[in-house]
Amino acid sequence: MNIKDIKSGIKTKVFGKNIFYFEEIESTNKLAMDELGKKNIEEGSIYICQRQTNGQGSYGNKWQSKNNFGLWMSIIVHSPYQHDPATFVPAIALSDLLKEYNIESNLKWPNDILIGNKKIAGILCQAKQMPNNNYGCVIGIGLNVNHSIQDFFIDIKDKATSMKIITKKEYDIIEIFQKYIEHFENIYYGNSDIIELWKERSNMIGKIITGKKNNETFKVKVIDITKEGYLKIENENKIETWMSRNYLDISTDF
Repeated sequence: MNIKDIKSGIKTKVFGKNIFYFEEIESTNKLAMDELGKKNIEEGSIYICQRQTNGQGSYGNKWQSKNNFGLWMSIIVHSPYQHDPATFVPAIALSDLLKEYNIESNLKWPNDILIGNKKIAGILCQAKQMPNNNYGCVIGIGLNVNHSIQDFFIDIKDKATSMKIITKKEYDIIEIFQKYIEHFENIYYGNSDIIELWKERSNMIGKIITGKKNNETFKVKVIDITKEGYLKIENENKIETWMSRNYLDISTDF
């Protein structure tokens, strides 16, 4: 992978026109967040690397990416609150990308991409004020592409999968990247209802899921996704709205 090959063949109008490439970096999200606070980074700028020594997952988790088997990158968007919910866009785009390779996925609220009950990708969105007082958002994306089962740490082997494991094929990560940002840009600047696009790619609605809140485990029924992107559930005949997963642990078995 090199910057010349990454840029060649890009068909997008905005996303990927400004690329920062690294063979190895601590975390693309960390660097992008640091720079976003100091500079007015152009919308559509992308930080991409071959390996991360300290990849960041959501809710303080680590993302195993100290290898060149996956797509590890962060995308800059401006005024993300005009595209609510911003976290849904990258997940929808990943689902559409995988379908292009005949891989059927299922979206788990708010932004997990599952194959069966195994995770194939992760998304981390972080907002920050830029020097011009506008807000920007760093969207970190990690997609497991060419991993074999033995490439995952033992504690996630039963929870993770990759494109290679599913299809028994290896893939060109640059091609995956270029196709992905096309899907991302089309959805981000498109006129489709983001909530409806997300629901079309998820089978959560109407399902009974296991939730964990304040160390209490319970079964709830998923009723809908609100226009803000929140999860509406029925818990003991009461309708509740879950705004984030900060204090929740939703099972992948649904």
